[in-house]
Amino acid sequence: MNVVDVARALRPSIVALTPRHAPPGREMQFPSIVGMGVIVGDGLILTNEHVVNGLLRWRWRDPQDPEWPFYAMLLQEIPERLRDKALGGGFATLPLQVLGVFHGGEMLLKPEGYYYGPRRPDFAIVHVKVRGLPRIKFLDDISKVEVGADVLSMGYPMGTDALRAPAGYISSRRCFSEES
Repeated sequence: MNVVDVARALRPSIVALTPRHAPPGREMQFPSIVGMGVIVGDGLILTNEHVVNGLLRWRWRDPQDPEWPFYAMLLQEIPERLRDKALGGGFATLPLQVLGVFHGGEMLLKPEGYYYGPRRPDFAIVHVKVRGLPRIKFLDDISKVEVGADVLSMGYPMGTDALRAPAGYISSRRCFSEES
């Protein structure tokens, strides 16, 4: 399986984490992407703890609102034959309601051996109100990973601005094209 095949297989399980509220006076046609996550189980999204913490501190949050201040937004490619060319179609968005967040704890390490990473890994699990979404499959045997193997990074690490076309709409070509 080459890198393009892997990206094509993983793409349906990637979600964007976005705030529920826009800054005052700013229209929220397409929400700002604060971070990314990947669906790992029914209603479970793996992301970074610093992303969740940033969303929980979102300045334009309504303190009276009992809902979580962010969504997990699923971006799904629309098949070419169903796209609306007039609207610059290409993908559909589905906001997933957040039910809860799990933050990882500090790792317990054996006194012998070497470990150079942080004692508290930068990950969190976001629980959303939906089932049956496409999820990634983890390797069950890491001995299959070889030194020098290709590495693939997916998501939108440059945020929403990199997705916008010059006319202001979200460019599906930039979101989902193998050329980008």
